[in-house]
Amino acid sequence: MDELLHQQLPLTPALPYLPGMHDGNVVASRHLDFTPNDGSFTRKVRILLSRPHSPVHRENEWIVDIEIEESFKAPVLDYAIGSDPFQALFLAMCKVGDLLKPWRDAGELKWGDSADLGLPSLIHPTA
Repeated sequence: MDELLHQQLPLTPALPYLPGMHDGNVVASRHLDFTPNDGSFTRKVRILLSRPHSPVHRENEWIVDIEIEESFKAPVLDYAIGSDPFQALFLAMCKVGDLLKPWRDAGELKWGDSADLGLPSLIHPTA
């Protein structure tokens, strides 16, 4: 036993833990219905946002991971960075709208019965 205590083990540098969508770190999710232009089927598209997390040794930088899943497809993975958790969540919600463009181009997305997906946008309409 004493030999084990005195044995030198190689040290590896610590990496920052980025929680992503694992370990219960999903803070928000939304399910949308996708129907392609030919109307041949309807599938669920699931949007997941992680709990805001801050990289080690980075002040005023918060990250929210984004995952968009549709059955039979690889998930779309991205992230948004804000200066605090509130801004990171807001920017992630805005980014989701942009990430959904391939689905919009290929068909129709609905949230419940509405084509309005309830997502904010950084584009402000001009008066």
